[in-house]
Amino acid sequence: MKTYIEDLRQALKRKNMSDASIEEIIQDHEEMIEIALNEGLIEADIRTKFGDPVKVAEELAEQTSDDPLSEPDEWKVHSTYELEEKTLSIDVHLVNEQILYRVGKKKELVLRYSSKHALKGYDISLDNNLFTLRAPSRKMLSFISDKHVEFVLEVPESVMVGSLSHKGVNGDSEYKGLNPEKLVVDTTNGDLTLQGIRADRITIHSVNGDLSLKTCSVRELVLSSVSGDAGLSETEVSDCFKWHAVSGDLELESTTCDQCLFEVVSGDVSGKEFYPNSLSFKSVSGDLDVYNLKEFSPSSWKTKSLSGDVSFHGCFRVA
Repeated sequence: MKTYIEDLRQALKRKNMSDASIEEIIQDHEEMIEIALNEGLIEADIRTKFGDPVKVAEELAEQTSDDPLSEPDEWKVHSTYELEEKTLSIDVHLVNEQILYRVGKKKELVLRYSSKHALKGYDISLDNNLFTLRAPSRKMLSFISDKHVEFVLEVPESVMVGSLSHKGVNGDSEYKGLNPEKLVVDTTNGDLTLQGIRADRITIHSVNGDLSLKTCSVRELVLSSVSGDAGLSETEVSDCFKWHAVSGDLELESTTCDQCLFEVVSGDVSGKEFYPNSLSFKSVSGDLDVYNLKEFSPSSWKTKSLSGDVSFHGCFRVA
């Protein structure tokens, strides 16, 4: 990796880019190459996967040469779409960009953005009631999208989102007030925030990113992570809640669910005002700690931790 990074640094310098821009690009490449190596890429294939440093430098120099917008922090309307049908699907693939999905006041689907530079190379379209937003796809991992690019996608309140699929690497994503039938999120380092979401099924996979759900209602919830933490508050899962993690922690507050299935290696689970009808907790060294003020019966809960502690506090009810 060091040889590739040094070749890229020298190529960028020959393009007379500023030191600040070069360091930002180098840092981004180091992070993404490290992720790729952790996922199985071998050192010998770095140049093939991420491209020739000279060509990469040429592309990035051309991109950053665009004239900046007059107001870098001003939100711009990129596109507006008339929706003929009342059902919409959304498919988004991003790298470092942040995005907010929310209910909009207008009758049209509106995409807004904020960036220091004009957008270039993004695939943005609406076709057969499928809205697509993708970062430049020529080389998904090697493309350095501007860290300062942010999107807001506003969905009309009258439109039903059949499915919302989001894939990201480093950028955070936020979901407010939507009612998708199915929400699927796959991210590496980006944090996720869900607020006021009503959905039939939510599936989220995160490597390092943290997750927060507040005032949500979902029939089936499936969460998995390596080291990212998760927190649920004022949330209802009417059917099954599955959580699988290696070292991430799970915090639950004012949360109800019918069936909970938790599997963790070393992460801890803490619950406050947490009332599942049934609970299965399996862990190697993680702790389970529940504190409830209302009467509840943990005697039917199945808990197993090889070296972790399991404890309940509050008003117990005899089964």
